[in-house]
Amino acid sequence: MSEENEEGEIGLSFIILADMEMPNPKKVMAAAHSMGIELSPVAPEPGDADEQGEAMLFAFGDNSRLVVALMPIPHPDVGDMMQGPLSPDNLEELVAAPAHLLVSALSLDGTVDEQDIRMSAMTASVVEACNALAVLKMPGRIFHRPDLFVDTAREAITNGELPMLICIDISIARESDDRLSLLTHNMERYGREDFYVFAGEDASEAIDYVFNLTSWMLSDREYHLPTGDTLGRTAEEKILVQRVPNPTGEGDEVIKLELT
Repeated sequence: MSEENEEGEIGLSFIILADMEMPNPKKVMAAAHSMGIELSPVAPEPGDADEQGEAMLFAFGDNSRLVVALMPIPHPDVGDMMQGPLSPDNLEELVAAPAHLLVSALSLDGTVDEQDIRMSAMTASVVEACNALAVLKMPGRIFHRPDLFVDTAREAITNGELPMLICIDISIARESDDRLSLLTHNMERYGREDFYVFAGEDASEAIDYVFNLTSWMLSDREYHLPTGDTLGRTAEEKILVQRVPNPTGEGDEVIKLELT
């Protein structure tokens, strides 16, 4: 597990809505309760709600707060954000969506893993109580399908395991007519390295392989892949482990793998 954050952290998520409606607070609390999280409604102070929108406030844990605020405008960045294998396929609808929710948890305690398990579950509780089109848990780079987000968050908090599918993003880029690259994002948050994997035109097998690699690295936080070693999906395959600068220009080096 990751290290303890003694000061607590602010969790943040965005939910793109199909309408301008706030979630039903009773449904939010019921969904959270079904995942073992007790939320209590708190009357907002004057000025807590945005001048153009609405907000609701819940208490949880020891002096922590969950804020759900309605932003009555389309999400400003969704059209320019990365797309991945788990992204919704209705990008035009997302760009034109009339509103989005900002979900913020104040003073999350515990390890980074524990914070992200809890924040994912509380975000899922809000998703289940509104007409959601897509969900993004920060510091993610990619919006996810609401059904996948909820199912993954529920399974994670039940098993006490990091919800990898919504905490680790994979973006896909075309390198040539017959070559694609897949890049993971956010592995460094959990003390691991991101993967940069090159594959052929059919990315489906490569996507499964990248998910398996990230699951392996997150389940064994002490294991290190030495540069120059080889990996393989079969006894015969030998994929060279390389380290190169992150193609985004940000962060540490990434592990480069070239699939045949």
